[in-house]
Amino acid sequence: MLILDGSNIKNIRRFFQPLSKLALVTYLFKFCVVLVLMLSSAMLQAEQSLNLGVFAYRPKPVMLARYQPLVDYLNQQLDCCEVKLHILTLAEMEVAVAANELDLIFTNPRHYILLRHQNKLTGAIATLVKHGDSNIGTQYLGGVIFTRRSEKNINQLADIKGRRIAVPGRKFLGGYQTQAYEFLQAGINLEEDATAVEVGGHDKVVKAVLAGEIEVGFVRTEILESLSQQGLFDLAELKILNRQTLANFPFISSTRLYPEWPFVALPQVKTKSISRIASALLALGEKNTAIYQEGIAGFAPPADYLPVEQVARALRLPPYEKAPEFTLEDIWIKHQEGVSLLVFFIAVSTILSILLIRRNRSLFKQRTLINEQATRIQQIVQATQAGTWEWNIQTGETIFNECWAQQLGYSLEELSPVTIETWRNHMHPDDISRVEEALQAHLTGKAEYYNIDLRLRHKSGHWVCINARGAVTRWSNNGEALWMSGTHTDISERKEFERKLSRAHRLVEQSLNEIYIFDKNTLNFIAVNLGARTNLGYSQEELSTLTPIDIKPKVSSQEFAELITPLLTGIEKKLIFNTEHQRKNGSCYPVEVHLQLLDDEPPVFVAMV
Repeated sequence: MLILDGSNIKNIRRFFQPLSKLALVTYLFKFCVVLVLMLSSAMLQAEQSLNLGVFAYRPKPVMLARYQPLVDYLNQQLDCCEVKLHILTLAEMEVAVAANELDLIFTNPRHYILLRHQNKLTGAIATLVKHGDSNIGTQYLGGVIFTRRSEKNINQLADIKGRRIAVPGRKFLGGYQTQAYEFLQAGINLEEDATAVEVGGHDKVVKAVLAGEIEVGFVRTEILESLSQQGLFDLAELKILNRQTLANFPFISSTRLYPEWPFVALPQVKTKSISRIASALLALGEKNTAIYQEGIAGFAPPADYLPVEQVARALRLPPYEKAPEFTLEDIWIKHQEGVSLLVFFIAVSTILSILLIRRNRSLFKQRTLINEQATRIQQIVQATQAGTWEWNIQTGETIFNECWAQQLGYSLEELSPVTIETWRNHMHPDDISRVEEALQAHLTGKAEYYNIDLRLRHKSGHWVCINARGAVTRWSNNGEALWMSGTHTDISERKEFERKLSRAHRLVEQSLNEIYIFDKNTLNFIAVNLGARTNLGYSQEELSTLTPIDIKPKVSSQEFAELITPLLTGIEKKLIFNTEHQRKNGSCYPVEVHLQLLDDEPPVFVAMV
């Protein structure tokens, strides 16, 4: 550093005094050029070296061996900068980010959400894709809950109460938070109902449980498979609690799934460098053997990390531990259906209350105005698109509204003058006798109302299905019916639907496929088509006492419960699997079952074979 005091200034003056003005300008120009080059070199050097911090959720030597090939690959692909790898614990990474010592971050999703809230981080530029023994790639992770196979008293989530649980740390998404969320959904608060012991790493969790030091362990997905492949223990020594059946997921899991690790660039990294890094990550595939052998199948475009935030909100984890930051949104996230129903009922009640108040006011004002009231009722009926009619039984006089004529494709004026004969002339000949019998049944008191479906001819020539309803509204002093009023409702669409529904029922019953419908809760068969009854050799009455388990000799109740769990939890919409069905005579035959859950009332399963 150059410090200018009085003596230095005098020396500078003596140096420049002999110089001509031209020489002075030349020196100053050279000085500026050198200064600019030095600054440019310093900036280039700063960008040429990017520090990547990777969260050490396993021992640092293991993490270094796993991710050094990835860094080597990036350095081969990038000509703009050099990436330097730093394996850090959670605490070390938070300190490094706060001190501006990192340019790139690769950590678990929960830690990323927390760092993003505490620092000015950008969004993720890519999401990790991992693979297992089956070589199925996945960009999701979950948590595993396990105990020793010899633990006879720990078999389900409720058995965890009062136990000691080994966890790598409470800030680990797959090592603690995903499991805590599953327990919370089951009504169990781990902080109150059990004792979580932080041991500092996933490997240490497995060792502690296998050694019998702690009864239960939490680790993230892939850890058990990885340690078993290294020959450190046999998976048969462990019992998995709350095991999930997840399609296309290559690892054991006890929880629902969440997005894998995000690869994040800090704000100081240039946009051009971010683009090149993202391109290199997305181009990574199985062709890089060194990386693929470490379980890394590549990278995908950034995933949606909202589910991770929802877990943090539910568990009251930073930065969502303060009530003002989550109250309304948290209630919505946890009780969407209840809140929606509550809002709906409040809205309906409010609307009905407003309508009732308005109606009462209207009735109060119009109580003595009978004609105006009749007009208003007529307008309301007209708004419902129902045809109305009034019939003077003694004289044959009729009064029809415009909607009645429109149902037949006419205007009321085109049909005028309208009489009871006008109505009869438009009726299907096959319906006349039925209609007259229904009218007589009501007029003679045998039926409380006149109610019948009939067909009337449309202006275009086709027949319109009508539901005619009515009743006598005025009687003479000697009990004779004087006036009869009612409505005509176009039910053509409903009749067509009923026709199609009836045809569908016949097709299902006559189908050569086996079709079963059984109750979601009791699993008892509700309906079984002819194809199934024929193949199995049972009657409908016999099958009503059976369940799918009774006709599957190789499937136990526990296995069937595990099989349908993805449908019950909403993970899958439909399951396809191969099994065997056993006939009444004891013989078996192979089948491929297509099973899905219908959101009916009550909910039922439908299986097609």
